[in-house]
Amino acid sequence: MDDYVGPVFFTDRAKELNDKFYLILNEVVAKYPNYKINPDGLWKNKSKMAPEEITNFNAFNESMNKMKKLQNEYFLYYNNVTRESERLSVSGRDVDDKISVFNNKINTLTTKIKSLKASGYSAEGLLNDTQLTRNQLFFGNIFLFIVMSGGGYLYYKKMSSASS
Repeated sequence: MDDYVGPVFFTDRAKELNDKFYLILNEVVAKYPNYKINPDGLWKNKSKMAPEEITNFNAFNESMNKMKKLQNEYFLYYNNVTRESERLSVSGRDVDDKISVFNNKINTLTTKIKSLKASGYSAEGLLNDTQLTRNQLFFGNIFLFIVMSGGGYLYYKKMSSASS
């Protein structure tokens, strides 16, 4: 984010504008009575920062111009905050969209994992069934061999005792 503006900037700027507003407001309040009573009279400058030859009217207008300039600064500040809020809102929606996509992928993968797990269980069951069947056939064949061997032996004994 190359154009990131931190929240500290906005809070610091708001405090700065607020302080500036009260300074200018104090200046306007100090000049207003003289402006109202005697607009053409000379402003008695207590701070000695401005020239002595300024009328009350001009001093008050100068303060009001500062107030208008501050109003423009507030307007620019408001636009910056609004633009940043909209950008964050769009960024938040983008993140929400990405999260939704990832959630869909996770759900798909979870379904596949469950399917594979079920396949694994059925394969394990099939293996067990196959082993059981083979064991049954093996023991059946052994039993059949024993029965046939025993029957053959008995038949041989019977035949050999009949011939003797």
